[in-house]
Amino acid sequence: SVREAPATFHATTSVRQKTYAYYLALGGTADDVAWRVEGLDVDKMRACAQHLVGEHDFKVFSAGGKASGTTVRTIRAAVVEELEHVELPFVGRVQGPLVRIAFEGDGFLKHQVRRMVGALVRVGRGELAESVVAEALRDPATPRPEISSRAFVAPARGLWLERVDFDGSALH
Repeated sequence: SVREAPATFHATTSVRQKTYAYYLALGGTADDVAWRVEGLDVDKMRACAQHLVGEHDFKVFSAGGKASGTTVRTIRAAVVEELEHVELPFVGRVQGPLVRIAFEGDGFLKHQVRRMVGALVRVGRGELAESVVAEALRDPATPRPEISSRAFVAPARGLWLERVDFDGSALH
């Protein structure tokens, strides 16, 4: 839909909440819209994702560089779910099996979602301990190359901005 916005509206500063989803392909035909991975313990990923919920300094999960203001963000929800298929805008039905990892928060740093997903996938594969993720949030000043290295960033092709809530309205 389209409607006139008030003069005070700003596409960035009027955002109240965003929901990003990241899709992992465990099989099927989703390679062009999801990251194909194998050997995941989804229950471990689900448990680890709960460490990301709340207000934290997500500096270790950001791409670094120039961050405007603080690196503290609030994640209101982190959902890890298994799906047989999904309907995606402009794509249509994508056959799985799939894992959808969704984050709902007040804002996100550059590459934050892709780095969080990268860490969760490594936890799910048994390559990274859940405690490393929890400690990175408790002590964001200590460098964590096992999380922040470019080598562990999830590829862009699985990332979808699903929803943006503005002051008083939402866009899907």
